[in-house]
Amino acid sequence: MKKNIISGFFALVLCALPFASHAYTTTSQTALRLSDNMLMFLVTYQFGHDKFAYEMPVLAKRGSEAGNVIGYDILSDGKLRTNIGDAVSVVLSDAPLKNGMYQVAKGESKEFTLVTFLTLPKERSASSTDYALAVSSLPFKLAKEDGAYQANKLNASELAPYATAVISTDQKIGITTK
Repeated sequence: MKKNIISGFFALVLCALPFASHAYTTTSQTALRLSDNMLMFLVTYQFGHDKFAYEMPVLAKRGSEAGNVIGYDILSDGKLRTNIGDAVSVVLSDAPLKNGMYQVAKGESKEFTLVTFLTLPKERSASSTDYALAVSSLPFKLAKEDGAYQANKLNASELAPYATAVISTDQKIGITTK
């Protein structure tokens, strides 16, 4: 019995170790239909590391690949990029701000939520189309040993989970989570 308890404890510690220093992860993705022609998408993620500090963007823009702005695409029928509708976005966090960037201190982890409102033209709200949001670019700056920050970003495979479930314009007003 004692051997099982000790083995279980070590297994638990070994499972927890990667998470103690894990740099980033997405924790939830949500799509909401707020009205006949307004959708809201939320992508929540965390950044933090025991050995590094980060600077994270506050701004997000549809289709952007800029180094200081999170880029995202609105997907029609869950896979095709579309420019339909007007999108407005911001990244929310309780992380401190400095020079227009969120700051994540070494040894800390902070949560961020990309909030995007998509307003569809009136004629599109009557059609049955599924929409989703996929983050296409998530840049960040990583502190080097000398204190200078180096630009970096997640790659395509790392961004794959940073996408919401599809939400249909013909379903009832409410929430769809992934």
